[in-house]
This record gives sequence, C-alpha cells and structure tokens, in this order.
Amino acid sequence: MKTKRTRTTLSNGLPLVVVEIPHSTSLAASFWTRAGDRANPVGKAGMAHFLEHLLALKTKNYPTDASLSEVLGRVGAIKNGSTSKDWMNLNIASPAKEISLVLSVLAQMAFSPRIDKKGFDSERKVIFQEQARKKSRTEELASAVWSKLFFNPSPLTVSGLGDERSLGSIEIVDVLEFWNKFFHADNNLLFLSGGISPKDVFEQANRTFGRHEVKKAEPVPVYTYQDVKRVLIERKLLPQAFMVLSFRIDPADFAKDVHALILLKSILAGGNFSRIFQRLRVKESLIYNMGSSIQRFIDTAAYRINLSTSNDKFNKMISVLCEEIVGLREKGISKSELEFHKGFLQGRILAEFETSLSYVDWYASYELLWPDEVESPEERIARINKVTLGDIERIAKKYLRKDNWHLAVVGDVREKDIKVEL
Repeated sequence: MKTKRTRTTLSNGLPLVVVEIPHSTSLAASFWTRAGDRANPVGKAGMAHFLEHLLALKTKNYPTDASLSEVLGRVGAIKNGSTSKDWMNLNIASPAKEISLVLSVLAQMAFSPRIDKKGFDSERKVIFQEQARKKSRTEELASAVWSKLFFNPSPLTVSGLGDERSLGSIEIVDVLEFWNKFFHADNNLLFLSGGISPKDVFEQANRTFGRHEVKKAEPVPVYTYQDVKRVLIERKLLPQAFMVLSFRIDPADFAKDVHALILLKSILAGGNFSRIFQRLRVKESLIYNMGSSIQRFIDTAAYRINLSTSNDKFNKMISVLCEEIVGLREKGISKSELEFHKGFLQGRILAEFETSLSYVDWYASYELLWPDEVESPEERIARINKVTLGDIERIAKKYLRKDNWHLAVVGDVREKDIKVEL
C-alpha cells in the first residue's frame, strides 16, 4: 500500500487532496461540501439530497442527462453522488488517463450545473420513488426509527430524503439559493486518488476549480441531544423484527477513544469470531446475520449494533445480547482475545484498499471535517496495536453503560415486553 498523500490549496483557497497510487490505472475524483442534511432549511427536509441529484444530472455545457452521461460513458467513467447528515459529495470514477475530462466535468457539476424546470420536476419524481423504496426496506426503516431517538430533539430526526410534504414544498429558487450558499464558499474539498501526479493535478485543478470565486461560509447548525426516551418501536406485521442498539459516544473524546472503540466493536460484533456472532448465531441460533458500525457526526457519535430475528425470539435475543455486553464490561477480555482482534483488524484494513474509490472512502470525510485527525491505514494499524487491556476496560465502562443506550425496533413486538438489562 505504497501511496503518497498531498494536501495543498488552489488559487481560490479550495483545499485539494491528492493520493498518488503507483501503478494504478484508475482515478476517483470527488468534490465535497459541508452541507448535508443539517443544512436543510426549516420545513425543507430533503433539500441537500435533492440538490445532489440535480448537480449530477446535467451542466451548462452538457444540458441533458444523456449528453453528460455520454461524454463520461464513452471513456468508461461513472458519475455518482451521496448525502449524509454532515456532507454532500459528487464523484466520478474513470481511467486515470482521463483526468482532464473528469476535472472539467466535475467542476461543471459543482459550479455550472443546469437546474431547469424539466430536470427539477423529473428528479423530484425519482426521489419520491426512492422514498417509497426506503419504506419497503426494513433495515432502513429501523435506521430511520433510530434517528428519531438518537437525534432528538433536532431536525435530524427526519430522514435526509425528506417526506412527500417537505419535498413537495421545495422550489427551484430554494435549490439555487442552497447551492449558491454552500458551493461558492470556503467549506469545500476536492479529493482525487489514483494513478496521477500531484503536480499535474494541481495545474489542471487550478484551471477548472481554482477560477471560481468563493466566499466565507456560514456555519451549519449543531445540536445538543436529549436522551429522554430509550426505546422506540414501529410496529409492523413482519416475519422478523429488526433492531438497532446504540451507545452515544462523547464527540469531545472521540479522537482519543476511537482506536479502542474500533477494537471494542470488533470484539463484540465485528465478524464471525466476535462474541455476539458466536453466542447469538452459532450457539443460540437466534440470528442469521448482524452489522455494527461507529458513526461520527460533527456534534455527536454512536456505536451501533444491528440485528434481526423472528418476532417470537426477539426478547430472548435482547436478553442474550445484554448478557454479552454486560459480560464484556464487567469481566473484560483476555490478552489472547485482544491480540486476535488486532490481527483481524489489520487484515481487514489492508484488504479494503483495492480501488481508487477506497481511498476516497477512507480519507475524504476526515479531510473535510476533521483535517487535524487524518490518519493513514498504516497509522491506524499502529495505533490499534498500542491499545491495551486497560484501554478496552476503560472504554467499555465509559460507553456501554446502563444509562447510555437507545433501542430502535421495527417489527411485531411490544415495548412493554422488552427488557434491556444493561
């Protein structure tokens, strides 16, 4: 994994990060802005996501979706975008030799989009379909219910897709105002990775991105959350119940706790050798699969465990899950278990880097939001290897507390029957 990461600034102040991957023939180009769901105006939930769709649709020089798709498609390039609570991005993946075309097109998507009534109305219908799809996917429904708990009482309790009412209230003038406010400001980042030269990238990026004037960005809102309710259930007649159990992480301590948290996640629910998988799947046959993640936002963070089981086994699953969490918190882990998961994580981290897009996923959000905390894969592995048994004990007692959890459920279960004994 021999790469070179360079961070510099274009003539207009736009940060540019380049990850040079020797011998790579691919390129990932990505434009990021600190304007995700939390930047949506009051009553306009879904605005950031709607804008993301429109920016990737057509530009001034490519005035139809077909023309924009064709100029990229003829060289095997693919455009995409995504929106989260804290950011929005536009991406183009292509052969590395097409860097001039890619930078030109990406700059047009970010700074010269064509947002007209035809595209606006068409893309709104597409997002209505996206909303309908989300309602049919139980894992996503469980995550939406979790947001209602975890982000209470902020506007972030609402889905980033918005709903029919909020999306229907958005007009072209709203989208243009949002775009002008956040894309012509100093809250953006240009990130490229692949078989490219930082010097060549800088010169071309200055010609395409550096010529656009930027102004001082307005701050986006941050919130203080109130953990007044621990359990939230959306009852549905489904064959299985889906749940998200989370623990809130102190954002002020995230940087110093994260490596122990990564190990804790691996030990509890990080794979087939984790405690929860071995107990709930192998021994008890209560689940088929599971998921876990550490999610960071600019004003909070969470460790999440996602599980599903049949409705009649749900309470048993919760009971066994709590036993495993309490057992780790109160009894700790062995040195051999710690070393096993250090080796597991090193292997998983190294295995992640197979494409230029992998480096976007690894670096870009940190380069945008927490540039002082950016670490390479090698640096993360080294810091994970320094975590001690005492660190795991401290983190488990700090976060896996009986007064620091949220449980979101979608399924045919009743709140009065659920006992979370942590």
